Amino acid sequence: MNRNLLTSKHLFQVFFLLMSTGENITDTGSITSDVARGSSVVASAFATLDGKTEIEPESPEGLKVTKVSKGKIELKSVFFYYPSRPDQAIFQGMNLKIESGKTVALVRRSGSGKSTIIGLIERFYDPIKGQVLIDDRDIIKSYNLKSLRSQIALVSQEPALFVGSICENISYRKEEATESEIKKAAICANAHEFIRYDHI
Repeated sequence: MNRNLLTSKHLFQVFFLLMSTGENITDTGSITSDVARGSSVVASAFATLDGKTEIEPESPEGLKVTKVSKGKIELKSVFFYYPSRPDQAIFQGMNLKIESGKTVALVRRSGSGKSTIIGLIERFYDPIKGQVLIDDRDIIKSYNLKSLRSQIALVSQEPALFVGSICENISYRKEEATESEIKKAAICANAHEFIRYDHI
């Protein structure tokens, strides 16, 4: 082949080579931007995992509760927003008092903070400002968190079964529960008639 001449055959070879590789080169550019975006998300996730919290369920500090004496609940001038949405305040100076022995229904539109109130009482979150009190004691400053949570029963609107039998799920919080206690709990929940206790 003459070095100064380009045959039609070679021209088509170069043309199809560029056509077939051009798309790959373009895709490489978009992948690079995806990798850059992904790395920032991963960095954010690791920052969250590495973050420290003042809520330590296994901490031995605080008053250990073997039995809540009355059960009066009060939220005083509570300010709260979720760390992931600091620009959206859930509560701004909210006050709520629930007297001992009373049944209370929290009725508001979806996303208005009903579940957040439960989260604050169980201390899944701490208020940005204000107090959450049980029997006139600040739950953050006074109570041992693990023992406090052992006195609170929460039935979520989203049912969840843990790995294990139905029997193990019922006795999840009380490992030493007897068979009669487990059966009694199932009867109280109107589940005894249709569940199989050993079913996984």
